[in-house]
Amino acid sequence: MRTPVDQVTLLDLPAGVDGSWTLLLDLQASPNGSTGTAWLTLAGREPLRLIARAYQGTQNRVDVLLTPHPDDLAAHGVEMRLTVVPMTGGWARLDASAGQAFGQRIDHDMAAPGK
Repeated sequence: MRTPVDQVTLLDLPAGVDGSWTLLLDLQASPNGSTGTAWLTLAGREPLRLIARAYQGTQNRVDVLLTPHPDDLAAHGVEMRLTVVPMTGGWARLDASAGQAFGQRIDHDMAAPGK
């Protein structure tokens, strides 16, 4: 049974959960783009293993599609599309992200503040 909530409700977060996250990409170049593995670590959780497919975008940007790795059942709630700009030393700047993770919609564009 579901009960609608129509008032402000405060819920305590589990210990170690603060909203932070880390994304590591391990991509290998190929003639049709790059493929590899991504690990998404949410605060207080084990890393999620994802399949990463990257394609050259516009203006030195790279479009990366993240889908669940078939061997990681916990990752099956995550699907994202990223726009990154490669930097020096193997780093990249995240310019935009869109998709869903565990029922939550993700839509973030660094070029459009407040979005």
